[in-house]
Amino acid sequence: LGEKESVLYNILRGDYRSSYITFREKQDSDKPVTLKIAQRKRPMIKIDKDNKKVRIRLYLEADFYSVSADYNIEKRIAEFEGETKKEINSACEEFIKSVRDNYGSDIVGIGLEAKKLFWTNKEFEEYNWREKFSEYDISVDTDFKIRRTGLTMREKE
Repeated sequence: LGEKESVLYNILRGDYRSSYITFREKQDSDKPVTLKIAQRKRPMIKIDKDNKKVRIRLYLEADFYSVSADYNIEKRIAEFEGETKKEINSACEEFIKSVRDNYGSDIVGIGLEAKKLFWTNKEFEEYNWREKFSEYDISVDTDFKIRRTGLTMREKE
């Protein structure tokens, strides 16, 4: 795994502590915003085997670390949170699907959660999770908040 994939893996497994991640503004990629992101609690994985869906809920929070001097992020924090949340969601979904489809692997451990839906190990083995997992729709939703926004430097008007 590369740098990005390692971070996503740790977030999805619940082993992520914190790190600094830089996001680019969609409207102006010359204005990077660096955040210190931390995981508040372990991910919640819900599996609907009847409809073949996996829903993963992530809990992340961030603090601003670095913002361009000429960029006033305070006016659009909610929008920035939404954009960042979408980027994290799509990156996690792509990562899981890529590992699943290219390597036939479930390194995130979704199968361990699926196993809990069966009364016996024999039932789980008969279900053949390894083959059926490729048919599952995977979605990730992140509860993402930027904390302590008041600590950003304010621009005089």
